[in-house]
Amino acid sequence: MNYRDIFYAGLIMTLIGCGSSRDEVPLVEGSNGIVSISGAAVVGETLSASISDPDGFQSGSESYQWFSDGEMISDATSPSYTLTQNEGSESVSVVARFTDNSGLRETVESDAVDIQAAFTLSVLYFHALVDGATCEISAVDSSGTSISNPLASAITNNGAVSFPGLVAVDGIALISCMGGNYVDEATGLTLDAPNSRAVVDVSSNATFTVSPLTEIATQLAEAADDLNTAVATHNLAVGVIFGIPDGVSNGASSAIYTTAPTDLVTTAASDDAAGRYAIALALISQLDANDPDVDAAAIIAALSIDLADGTFSSITVDEFDAAGIDLGTSPIADNIDSDALLAVQNAIKNVPEPAMFENLSATIPNDQIDPITGTVVVTDVNFDENRVITQTDVATTYGSFSITEDGAWTYTLDTADAVVSSLEVGASVNDTIMLTSIDGTTANLVIRVSALTVIYFFTIIHFAELFIIG
Repeated sequence: MNYRDIFYAGLIMTLIGCGSSRDEVPLVEGSNGIVSISGAAVVGETLSASISDPDGFQSGSESYQWFSDGEMISDATSPSYTLTQNEGSESVSVVARFTDNSGLRETVESDAVDIQAAFTLSVLYFHALVDGATCEISAVDSSGTSISNPLASAITNNGAVSFPGLVAVDGIALISCMGGNYVDEATGLTLDAPNSRAVVDVSSNATFTVSPLTEIATQLAEAADDLNTAVATHNLAVGVIFGIPDGVSNGASSAIYTTAPTDLVTTAASDDAAGRYAIALALISQLDANDPDVDAAAIIAALSIDLADGTFSSITVDEFDAAGIDLGTSPIADNIDSDALLAVQNAIKNVPEPAMFENLSATIPNDQIDPITGTVVVTDVNFDENRVITQTDVATTYGSFSITEDGAWTYTLDTADAVVSSLEVGASVNDTIMLTSIDGTTANLVIRVSALTVIYFFTIIHFAELFIIG
């Protein structure tokens, strides 16, 4: 029984057990009145319930209860209800109870309305910190096209901006920042910021980063004619090519559109996602400073075109090498972490780094016929190398094994094997399977084959003689 059922039951019990004049008339099934909902079905907006009945109804006899996805909303018993984030992406309805002018007590429920989720969203606009830029956010549809009417707009102050109110978007969105200026990290000069964008995935209150890296990813997505591919592919790929441990090792929480770069003007970098992000941006600033014939927008566009095949050309790599040297005499030189700089430069060069493996163990009972499955996660800072060399129905010591390129594996135990079938209770053996990543790094997946301990439950019943004393 859900909360709506309880609510109806409560109404009936009230009718049966309450002696007030208002509730003395029995509930009549097939009520011919209706209740409807009006108002914008968006989190933060207010919905209103409206009752109508062919016989009219007695003013003051109404009562209400609002529901979300069939569950009663606590304390929502007024004729209007202001939607909270709890109702985002759910369906809201209202049950109304009233007495019509014929004296019939009626209970009716509205049609449910789907609620548009809305969130508190902010932006960090970073070339270095950009001041005075106008940032807008727009929804992206399923075809990967940005919807033209912005959902919200605001102006950055020292790189930061919060969109007013709640932004009605749930899913992929495009943030566009235009105008403004920043103090260039490579030269210390105040420069006009090129227009920059980020394609982001909105699912909660968040602060998103817009930077040259997110602009590169957005341009790659535009070249694919689908902005959705920025979230699915290009944001991650751009992070990998600049050595930022986003999505590769830490998951989407460290993506280039959610990581805030270290402000190298005021803060020393560390060899982490924020520090590497900041150094990648400083290198791009130095590329701009080293080529007086082009502006930052042209540098970013050229990098995007060069990355179309997933790696930088040797010419671009050489230019980044020179930029890394020149940063040593820049205004931010003292705040550059040498390990972070080396990691970014090696990633730009696509210097091979060994892959890392996760989820390398599993257990199966020695009498289990059905196969077990799992997923090995491979992370690699090198472009497109976070994959496993496939194996199909490979014979192992105690069974057979298959694994796909994305790490999904299946293991079937040979329960007839002499070692497996003769295991004593509590004993186990390991079936060790070697895996190889695309770059040649190896790791062992260990399947523990175990004879499970048998647990017996005893129930001891004590009998006593009963004497009846007469």
